[in-house]
Amino acid sequence: MKTQRDELPKRSLALALILASSVMISFGGLAVRSLDTSDPWLINIYRSGSLAAIVLATIVFRLGPKTGTAFKQVGVAGVIASIVITLAGLSYLQALMNTTVANTLFTLGSIPFFTALLAWLILGERLNTITLITMFVACLGIIVMVKDGLSGGTFYGNIMALITAFSFAIYAVVVRKYRHIDMQPVLVISSIAIIIICTWQLSGEISMSVRDIALCFLWGGILSGVGNMFFLVAARHLPAAEITLYMLIEFALGPFWVWLFVGESLSVATLIGGFMVLSAVLARSYIEMSRKH
Repeated sequence: MKTQRDELPKRSLALALILASSVMISFGGLAVRSLDTSDPWLINIYRSGSLAAIVLATIVFRLGPKTGTAFKQVGVAGVIASIVITLAGLSYLQALMNTTVANTLFTLGSIPFFTALLAWLILGERLNTITLITMFVACLGIIVMVKDGLSGGTFYGNIMALITAFSFAIYAVVVRKYRHIDMQPVLVISSIAIIIICTWQLSGEISMSVRDIALCFLWGGILSGVGNMFFLVAARHLPAAEITLYMLIEFALGPFWVWLFVGESLSVATLIGGFMVLSAVLARSYIEMSRKH
């Protein structure tokens, strides 16, 4: 029987992986700013294609001839996870197209709370006081970051952002509940679904420059691909709501990378809010990792 002492090293590794995942995925905004192509449907095709290729290559490398079995073993849980993560990816795109970035980020800041509620109802997971405090401080930081940019937006765009948040919360809970199942194939399945939908939307017109394809490969294949695989590993050892809490690091670091590498202006509110998010989450991580084995 595993004891809490046995689980601590795994939890520390999981924390390190989810932190690394959030930092890697936070470069997504910089990748978008660096592309010559502005069509989000087209970008999503190549980003998702690169992600699917890297994850599939990893699965084949690990499992070899058992790769097909891994896809079959995801079962109903994997189908549900594939549907909601595909919906999250597509609705996120629609949110950015139909409402302000601030509105989108503000709504996505609710992901840890949605996840906490679902994890409590479905998994019976309860969060300790320090994690709850971290969630509220980090969420307050998101509000400070985007408050000046909040506006009405369109009803459709705001609903899409809400669907994104709720869909990802469901995904996190499903992955956590079925942590004994290798869910890496889900990333491949959902990416292929996104490619098909986006290609249909563009009526097959999917040409893109070699430079942009290379950037999409770096973004989707390396940053998002590896980052999402880290997320799946971490989900086996951390509560669902705690995992999504660390996603807020993406929102804090994203504007910083764009300012650092592209020179896009950074407001005082963004700096203060980002500092609040990072401080809360990193302090929580330090406390967790400092616990005696």
